[in-house]
Formats: sequence, C-alpha cells, structure tokens
Amino acid sequence: AGAYAYQQDEGVRRSVTFWSRALPIYAHYRWLQYVELPLRGIDLSSPESERRYDELHEKYAPQVELLALELRGFYLKGAQICSTRDDLVPDAHMRWCKRMQAEVPTPFAPGESRRVVEDALGGPTEFARTFSEWEDVPLGAASIGVVHRARLAETGELVAVKVMMPGIERKFRSDIGTVKRFCQLAMPQHVSALDEVEAQFFTEFDYVLEAQNMSRVHANLMPSKWSRYVAVPRPISELCSRHVLVMELLPGQKLDVGLRRQWERIARRRGISLTELEASEKAKPMRPLGEGTWRHALFAASLRAIDDALFVLTLDESAPKSLSEVNNAFLHGDGSNRWFDKSFQLVVTANAKAAVNFEHSWGDGVAVLRYFNAVHDYAKLLPAHTAVTLRGTQPAHLVELDFSALPEAVGQAVERARERLGAHIRSMEVEVVESEAIGSSWAKANKLSPDGLMQMTLQLAHYRLHGKAVSAYESASTAAFKHGRTETIRAATPESLKMCLTFADPSASAIERDAALRTAVATHSSVTRDCLMGKGVDRHLFALRALSAELHGKPPAALDDETYQTYSEIILSTSTLNSDALADGGFGPVGPRCYAAGYGIRAEGCRYVLRSERKDVHELGRLILASQVDIRDAVARAGKGAGEGA
Repeated sequence: AGAYAYQQDEGVRRSVTFWSRALPIYAHYRWLQYVELPLRGIDLSSPESERRYDELHEKYAPQVELLALELRGFYLKGAQICSTRDDLVPDAHMRWCKRMQAEVPTPFAPGESRRVVEDALGGPTEFARTFSEWEDVPLGAASIGVVHRARLAETGELVAVKVMMPGIERKFRSDIGTVKRFCQLAMPQHVSALDEVEAQFFTEFDYVLEAQNMSRVHANLMPSKWSRYVAVPRPISELCSRHVLVMELLPGQKLDVGLRRQWERIARRRGISLTELEASEKAKPMRPLGEGTWRHALFAASLRAIDDALFVLTLDESAPKSLSEVNNAFLHGDGSNRWFDKSFQLVVTANAKAAVNFEHSWGDGVAVLRYFNAVHDYAKLLPAHTAVTLRGTQPAHLVELDFSALPEAVGQAVERARERLGAHIRSMEVEVVESEAIGSSWAKANKLSPDGLMQMTLQLAHYRLHGKAVSAYESASTAAFKHGRTETIRAATPESLKMCLTFADPSASAIERDAALRTAVATHSSVTRDCLMGKGVDRHLFALRALSAELHGKPPAALDDETYQTYSEIILSTSTLNSDALADGGFGPVGPRCYAAGYGIRAEGCRYVLRSERKDVHELGRLILASQVDIRDAVARAGKGAGEGA
C-alpha cells in the first residue's frame, strides 16, 4: 500500500524525496553538535566549532540547492523568502538563495505555458485573435509560474502574460505540510512563521483576485501625486482567469538589478566600495533569531494555539452566589483567565454555573443565542454523570500553554493592562432588579407589548431620576437582510416623554396615564417594526458620515453639531434576549455617563441587570421597581386591568 501511494500520489513522492535527501543532512549537523564536538572537547561558541559548521554548510549547500530546483514549488519560494535577510541562513546557503530571486529556470516544457493560455482563452483560434505577437522565451520565472511578453492584436499594446503552473497549488499545500513537519523536528522556532506564510501565500493562487487588487491599487495611486514615484500596471481584466493574468508591460529593470544599482550610488556618495557598504550594513544589529528563540517560540506557539482555537473554555475558580456576583464573574471575573478578543468563550465556575462570554464585533446576540439554545437542547439529551459513572473515563489530552518566555516589554504591557482593567472593574456599579409587578402574561392580557413595557419602565425611571429624556439604544436585528446586523431602536420618543410628563403630573388621572402609556408602547412597537425592516435611521446616518469623511475629509455639518453629539451619546444602552436556556445576561456601558441595562421578561415577572460608572445606578434600580408598580396601578385603575395575579 505504501509503494502504491508513492507511485500514485505526487504529494507523497515529493515528501519522500525531501525526507530522503534532507534527513541525512540534518543528522550530520546533529552528529556534529551532540557527538563529535563534545567528544573532541570543542565549545559550540568557539571559532573551531564555527569552522566545522562552515565546512558542513559548504558541503551541503549545493545539495540543498539541487533539491530545491528539483522539487521547485514551496522549496523555491522558501529560498526566495530566506534571501531577504542575511541572518536567516548561513552564507553558503544564502548565496544560492539569492540566485533564486532572478535565476529560476522555467518550470514549463517548450510550448506548455502557451497551451495553458490557449485553454484559458478558449482555444488556439482565440489565442491568435488576442495576440499578434508572443515570445516563447519567458521574461522571467518564479516559484508558481512564468511571465511572457506579448502584443495585443486589437490595440498593439505590449503586455505581460503571467501563467501559473498547472497543479502548483496542490504541490504547495503538500510542500508546506512537509516543511512544517521538518521544522517541528529541526527548527521549532520557525513553525509559527511558517503558519503566517501559509495563511498569506495561498491568496496568490487566484489571478482573478490578484487582477482585482491590482486594479484597485492602480485606480487609487495613478491619479494621485504618487504616480510620480510609483508605476502600477493596469490589468486587462477581460483576459484574466484563475491561472492567467494579463497586464500592461512596464519598461524597467529587474528589482534586484535596480536595488543593486541604488546601493552602488549610495556607496559612491559615501566614498566606499559596494563590498564595504554591504559589510557595514550586515554588521548593524538586527533582531536576534538565536538567543532565547526556543523560549520565544513556545510563547508564540501558545498564542497561536489560542488564536487557532474555535473558542476558549475558562474554568474559573470563583463560586459566585448572588446575582450580582454571577454577572460580574461571567462578564469579566478578574480578567486574568479570559481571552476577550476570542469570538466567544465558555466560562464555568467552581460551583457549576456556566455562561457564554462573547466579543461583539463579529456577531450579535441573536446568533450567539441560537448556538446557546442548540448546546442547551443537546445537553438535556445527555445522561447525567456522577463521580461513579465517570470512574475509568480517560482524561482529555492537555497541553500546557507556556508564557514563561514573555518578552519583558510585553510583560510590562500585560501588567499595565491588568491594572487598567482592575481600575475599570472597581469603578463599575452593578444593580440587579427583580420584579413581579409586570410579566409577559399580564402585559399580553392587557394588550400591551412586553418589550415596550420594559422600555417605558426604563424611560419613566430615568426621567424620575434626572428630570429629562436622553438618547436610548435598543438593538433590532436586521438578519432578514443579506449581511444584515443591527439597527438602533430609539426608545426615547415624543410619546415616551409625554408619558413621563403625565406620570409626573400629580393631577393626571389613571385614565390619562394609561392612555399615555399605551400610546408610548404602541409608538415603540411601530419604531421596532420599522427598524426590523431596515427603516431605522442610525445606520443610514452612520453611512452618510462615513461617506462624507471619505469624500470630503469631514462629516457634514448637520451630523457634527452639538445636537447630533447629544443624539449620538447613548445614555440608556439596552438589550434583551429571551430563551428557556437563558437564566441571565449583561454587558458593560458604552461610556462613562451610560447605564447598561440587560433585561428579560418572564411570564410572571422580569429582571434588569444594570451596570454603570454612575453611583446613582442603585437609585435607578429602585425607581424601576416603583415605576412598574405605578404602571400596573394606572392600568388597573383605568378600568382596563386584567390578570390581577402577577
């Protein structure tokens, strides 16, 4: 089976070829390091040790070069990457790596690249109609293809035609996997860098995408002042495909030739030779890749493990009991065992409470709640476990994340961040309000929107505390639209203010209060429906500001004055999610003067979780309870009360 795989799978053949040639070389280096030099009493940092290593470099550099040229693919690309820094590989290897910048032989057999272009255009006839001239000898070759000079038949314009090798992407993927496995054995400090190269490099295998990017850069740069310094070729988009890129041909020197001539001019100005200039530049200190590299690699690998993970599971040592303690534990804890940039993290406390803490930029509460519900429903189907039933269960394979090599500057930044977070947490006031005065059953029995009642309670409580209406935010999901996220439901309306004034008027009757409440709740429901259907105003205003800033360098005056600033400063930031799987929820305020209010309404009661830097948040909680009692009383006394049980 192994022999069959070697014959049939090109990736396996390439991997076997690499290992069969690279492993003996690697073994010789390790023999020198761990056996020969110690036996001879030669210190690894001595000149004699360096001389012995140089002998190995000179011996094996031609063999490694031949291997790279034979396999091509990522091995050539790796050589080109190494050639960009003189401290990445020894001089003997650097010499041939630098040659790969300009002396790569063409990977195509004679006429093969032309056939690729013919296939992309629809055949030889279309090729002849498109190009009046075609040079079979490539202008240059790279790791994934070649470039030919041609002339367009219709316009007579000279163009460069970039042709990708058939099957090269598959080879690259196989090659990178092989090289990463080799690095894990021989040079683990470079694995994280290879991960970055892998992530970035696979965007190069789509010439249509490259043409689109080139077109954008051309459109942005060429009409600007930078066109005096930079020339960007214009792609001929209608002739481009995934494996063929046609662009205008720019006259000029090859990059390595141009750079060398620039260095020669610099050397002449300094009155020294090019060799002396190169020596002086190499002598300058560079970022070290040797000392401490292994420990830094472990640190990088730990960061990579977190970044690559689908989510983070936090096993918290706290055991919160009160509702305030539970909210604090799940929203932030002490911050030391959280990864807040992660899409979401599962937090489980020592007393078996669990929650999802999620970062808001990627998604909204509705999406997270759908995940939450799915996990909850599945968990209910699982059998309950005890210490007895778990006996004999194999423990999970755990790998400890190593942050012992935290660079000093990073460690200092982490400590400053810990202090800032601690100060922010200590500045925050939390108030949990539980009420049985209003529930969804009572609201529906009295033909009132439950969510509208919750919002009007907040409006009335804030008015009683501060004597004015303020900007309020409630999230509306626009997921009904493609790429839809949210719109802002503006809970503060003229109708809600009138309701507050009516309840504040001691001479107002219960009927007047009831009518004002119903009008405010109905307006809120209407605003909510509009927002759900994309008829809100905030996202449109944001787009106008952004477009104006892009086109004119500043927002329009109407969206930058004091009125707009007042409108934009959210004082009441609210959100709600309802689910049988959800016991509670909360979030932080968006500004120092803001009250964050997460709330939920049940059939026979409701709860608010208030959080703010303002010390009067506890008084706001008391007024919420009082306002709900007054609202229920007004509805009942107006003769329309139903469902007297809470």
